[in-house]
Amino acid sequence: MKIIVFGATGNTGRRVLEQGIKMGHEMTAFVRNSEKLYDQLGEHSAKHVKVIVDNIMDPVSVSEALAHQDAAIIAAGNAGQGKSLSVSSITL
Repeated sequence: MKIIVFGATGNTGRRVLEQGIKMGHEMTAFVRNSEKLYDQLGEHSAKHVKVIVDNIMDPVSVSEALAHQDAAIIAAGNAGQGKSLSVSSITL
C-alpha cells in the first residue's frame, strides 16, 4: 500500500512512518524540513521513504502529493505549543 504521512517529523507522524516501513508499505513523508526527517529515521530507514518537502498550507502541493497514494495520514499540528493535535487518516 502507498501511504503518505503529513507531519512526518512530529512525534506521532514519525512513529506512523516507522511502523509503515516495518510493515512493508511504500511510505511518503510530506515535511517542511528533510534534514530533520533524515536525522530522526537514520540512514537505513530513510532509504525506504520518498520525501516531499513542501508547505501543507498550499492546496496545489497537497493535491500533487496525494496523487497515486492509497491512503493519507495527517499528523501535522503544533501540539508542542499547547495546541491540540488531531490525527486523521484518509483512504483515497
